[in-house]
Amino acid sequence: MTSSPSRTRPPTHRHRAVTVLPILASGWWVQAWGHSLHARDLVVFIIMYLATGLGVTVGFHRLFTHRSFKARRPVVALLAILGSAAIEGP
Repeated sequence: MTSSPSRTRPPTHRHRAVTVLPILASGWWVQAWGHSLHARDLVVFIIMYLATGLGVTVGFHRLFTHRSFKARRPVVALLAILGSAAIEGP
């Protein structure tokens, strides 16, 4: 019996950039704090992070994929909008 070849590709420069760029960006926000970034930006980020996270997990995953619960039309629309705001997909 022969073993199948590995389907994983070796890391490329693009894969390394995905790892390195967020680390470099973390240094940017420290420098930008007080000039370009303020506390209100952090508050907006946290609110949107939680809202879009709910849109993906509750809306796309639980409601649309598994049909785990039923919701009224405005709630379905809100979850669809929040899930789409997360910009996840192809």
